[in-house]
Amino acid sequence: MNPNELIAQQQALLNQALQSQQHLLYGYMAVSLGLFLIGAWVIYLFYARLRGIEVELRKFRIAYEFAHTPESHSTRRQ
Repeated sequence: MNPNELIAQQQALLNQALQSQQHLLYGYMAVSLGLFLIGAWVIYLFYARLRGIEVELRKFRIAYEFAHTPESHSTRRQ
């Protein structure tokens, strides 16, 4: 075989391997980006739920403070 043909075959195999590796890298990057976005969405939903709970707890605290004035706790136990 001609040495130029051997070099061309090796170069073709190398190009094919590198292209395959590049496709795998792009796939990995796409999956990683997707998982990151899903994780960010879950954290956002968790934070939004915590804020909703915080509003509800504030309403309960205000209602409790109106029902139990400090004057009603003015007597201490001995």
